[in-house]
Amino acid sequence: MKKFITKHSISLLLSLLLSVFIVSNVDAQDKKKQEGGGKMKREKINAEQATFITQELDFSVEEARAFWPVYDEYHAKKKSAQHSYYEKYGKWREKADSLSKDQQTELADAPIVLEQKLLDLKKEYHAKFKEILPPLKVSKLYKAEREFKMMLYRKMREHRGERGGEGSGKGERGYRGERGQRDRCDDHERGR
Repeated sequence: MKKFITKHSISLLLSLLLSVFIVSNVDAQDKKKQEGGGKMKREKINAEQATFITQELDFSVEEARAFWPVYDEYHAKKKSAQHSYYEKYGKWREKADSLSKDQQTELADAPIVLEQKLLDLKKEYHAKFKEILPPLKVSKLYKAEREFKMMLYRKMREHRGERGGEGSGKGERGYRGERGQRDRCDDHERGR
């Protein structure tokens, strides 16, 4: 009887260990796919945005050749500033109660500092864009960026609706969000 219990216990333990190993391995593979998929999605979105902006601004070959490296540089610096902010302050927020008074002040000021940094960057590159493009095309650039963002939000909302996720489409909330705010995408569609 002891041999049966021991053999049974060992086989049960091995089965349990094997299933834990398989589940953790599948989970790790899923995470890798999601991370890679996120990068591919970002690249696809960037390509779609570049196509959209190029069409909306009707670039000449010379304008496109001069514009895109500067635009890409701007977005790389913007992404870097945002990444640095989230790397540092995202971790601080988790332990906000245990921070010193100076660190809490820095944490409170950090979003304003980031916004200022992004505004300074936008002003710097606005001047560079005006050196490359006529002023009217620079205005059209900002409009095209907003329109593309709205189009992307709509696509994301529709995608969530297809999956049956919460917050998809207009649903029961009509044109109002969870906090009663108007959905900007819907306002844009109605020409506001």
